[in-house]
Amino acid sequence: MLTEYPCKKVEEGVYEINEFDGVSMYVIEGNEKALLVDTGAGIGDLKTFAERLVKGKPIEVMITHNHRDHAGNAPLFKQIHMSAADADIGPIIRPWTSKASRLRFARRSLETFPDRSYPWSENDIREFAPDQEPEVKRTEDGHIFDLGGRQVRCVLVPGHTPGSMAMIDSLTGAVFTGDCCGQNVGLGVRPLENPEMDHVSMEEARDGLIRLWSMDFDRKRIYSAHTDYRRFGHSLGEDIIPRDIRAMEMILAGRCRVETEEIPVLDLSVDHVVTEGISIQFHLDHLFRKRQV
Repeated sequence: MLTEYPCKKVEEGVYEINEFDGVSMYVIEGNEKALLVDTGAGIGDLKTFAERLVKGKPIEVMITHNHRDHAGNAPLFKQIHMSAADADIGPIIRPWTSKASRLRFARRSLETFPDRSYPWSENDIREFAPDQEPEVKRTEDGHIFDLGGRQVRCVLVPGHTPGSMAMIDSLTGAVFTGDCCGQNVGLGVRPLENPEMDHVSMEEARDGLIRLWSMDFDRKRIYSAHTDYRRFGHSLGEDIIPRDIRAMEMILAGRCRVETEEIPVLDLSVDHVVTEGISIQFHLDHLFRKRQV
């Protein structure tokens, strides 16, 4: 089983682990323990690699959102943290996070970069059994991970999923945003597997980003969970969140041309707008928050 990953130190005590051009995870190391942000699509033995990186310190795990490419290796850990809203989407081990589903995601890198070679094989992606389901600690907005000498604060930023969260590191001012912002933003494009749940509106997603932007963090240290629009080991541009906010406001004001886009990997179509270099995928029936009459 593969135990080596591309890894770069991006801040003092912060390491970006890249899952072979697929998704990025972050290890934030304190004096007493470490926090692993996301677990990727589940290629290889991430747990062994992370433990070796922090020289055996205890590791807590925080999942930014309950999607297959971020919670894929979560069953390697006995306990994980996740927002209460995203925990309600469903267990970690479910059809959408099966080996076959995660393998489809992982193969996208092979298709995107046909001139590159990767050290992993299909055997490096496990099929987890139901009895390997980790304990999920339902984590609320504002929760603090005290790692010893540094604290990491969780911030609810709904939109990509109902319970997407970002993390702010007190020591460096860096923020780890998962999929809640970037040059390519998907707002509730994937159907929720829990029929009793619904996605939040674009209005609420915009308000969540406005709230995040108002918080105290270093604008030059914004780290997303994918390297589609940034180089591995580098942060996003410091204007990315305001640009996302403006793009959503233009859509809400009806000032953009909306087109339909097919997403083969999800087997569905979405509404799509590109404005000011920002691509937003969404559904027109989820623009405005539901108001009480």
